[in-house]
Amino acid sequence: MPAYNAERFIEETIASVQSQTYREWELIVVDDGSTDRTGSIVKSIGLADKRVKYIYQQNKKQAAARNNAFGNAQGDWIAFLDADDLWHPEKLARQFKFIDENDADVFYTGGEVISDTNEFITDYNTVYGRYTGIEMYKLLFERNPVPILSVIFKRDWIEKVGLEDEDTRLTGCEDWDHWVRLARAGAVFYGINEKLFKYRRYENNTSSNYVKMTMAEACVYIKNFDETIFNVDDKKRIFNYRLLVLITTLIRADRISDAKYILSKVKILLPSVLNYVNELLITLLGTKSARIVNKINSYRL
Repeated sequence: MPAYNAERFIEETIASVQSQTYREWELIVVDDGSTDRTGSIVKSIGLADKRVKYIYQQNKKQAAARNNAFGNAQGDWIAFLDADDLWHPEKLARQFKFIDENDADVFYTGGEVISDTNEFITDYNTVYGRYTGIEMYKLLFERNPVPILSVIFKRDWIEKVGLEDEDTRLTGCEDWDHWVRLARAGAVFYGINEKLFKYRRYENNTSSNYVKMTMAEACVYIKNFDETIFNVDDKKRIFNYRLLVLITTLIRADRISDAKYILSKVKILLPSVLNYVNELLITLLGTKSARIVNKINSYRL
């Protein structure tokens, strides 16, 4: 559990772990340089429940916090929970039942999206069933259907694919990057069709910054793209789904250097659709502003 200035929700979140009917767990909370009461709250809980362990680090973002926890974990299976989300009391017990009955490496579940006042918003949009590594790899290039707060995966996969990427350009999508690497390495994913978590959505959480998150998503694609797996139509769809959205957003926000970075990567990753990329960009933005068109043309691939 990475935690940064999480005093508002962390006590309730930890309580949802303590309420698990499956009792053989340890909770490692990594305080990522909080300046509020996060540390004192967790330390107080840990005094009464030795399964709750507190670690402090200077602020390095959540990927570094999770990696710190990985290095201090004792179990054979790793689970995740951010400091503002909640687990259903049967979450771990239900997952271990499926683990015993199904041959897979990464298990995740469905759940609910709630507000900062615990009001139901919607069901979490995911997919269920068994997916081979290549099946999940392709799916992850359309969207991330694997909610991190629901995941349990075998610890030895960290040795196979490495820790979470601490590059700040990936902040908010470091879990997505991890799933892509796991899938590409052959990990089998299994989605359990049960609602076993509550994901909290509110204005100040990481996923609320649209441009930043879209940039992080694009960096995940760029980092992990394997052109041998996709045909030309697949590549066009990938470009349309994420990269096009990001590039047009960046150009309209006058973040030309970031747009140039993404375009340069597209040139390397998607050479078979370059003409399509140029034509589509000009079509979308050409009537909006001569200034924008000139900038696009100056970076034309």
